[in-house]
Amino acid sequence: MFLQLQRFRLAVQGKYFYNPSTEELGETSTESTVRRAMDYAEPPNEIHLLNRIRAQDNSLTLLKASGILLENPTKRLLLKYVEGARTDEALQVDLSMHFKLVRHQKEFVNFLRCLVESDFERGKLMRDLAALENESEAGLRCWFKDAVESGVNDLSDLLER
Repeated sequence: MFLQLQRFRLAVQGKYFYNPSTEELGETSTESTVRRAMDYAEPPNEIHLLNRIRAQDNSLTLLKASGILLENPTKRLLLKYVEGARTDEALQVDLSMHFKLVRHQKEFVNFLRCLVESDFERGKLMRDLAALENESEAGLRCWFKDAVESGVNDLSDLLER
């Protein structure tokens, strides 16, 4: 029960990745449902994201959390807003200036970064796409290198004749 509660807490914070180890044989249906709900780019329930934001800290009142969501009404926009900040410090300053967050900005920024990483579209899919891109890029580089070398060899043979 404790392990399930801990997984649920991590999922709400946006830090949930399914990674079975030797002592964990799998996840329950509730955990699977929570993990899939956290992955959605647009949660099925509008209140879902508001509750996730408010669960981070007691200082995030309903007014502040709804103010954040008024500026970024969907999860996609919120994640683009987070990705738009170059550094965590810049995001902290922006959150404190724009949304009047007085304390725990660093923890909130970490939560927002975890949201980006655990989201299917912005996090998981982008990581898989980058891995695929790296594999194909390496193959293209080898092909291009071979093509250039054979072209240089052909031209050097032509010059020697």
